[in-house]
Amino acid sequence: MNKDIEQLRKEAEQLKKAEDFAASLKKYQEIVEIDAKDLDAQFQLGEMQHQLGELTNALSTYLRVVDLDPENKKAQVKIEMIRSIMSYYNKDLINP
Repeated sequence: MNKDIEQLRKEAEQLKKAEDFAASLKKYQEIVEIDAKDLDAQFQLGEMQHQLGELTNALSTYLRVVDLDPENKKAQVKIEMIRSIMSYYNKDLINP
């Protein structure tokens, strides 16, 4: 594994634990720029996007994970969850 990726992953995890999701997202984006097939980084990128309320970006990222690994159950669950949120409609409520 690339040492740069290892360092970025450590930094991203520390930022995530500190709940600095925006900074963590940037670190995961850097990892994905280096290695677009890094499944963990792709999934964590989706997690950070989800945490920040970027649902369409998160959905796209989780779909990318499933494209790379069709058996990835976590990403499949996240896709269904986001689709459910995005398709929710109640005419009597203000919708997201």
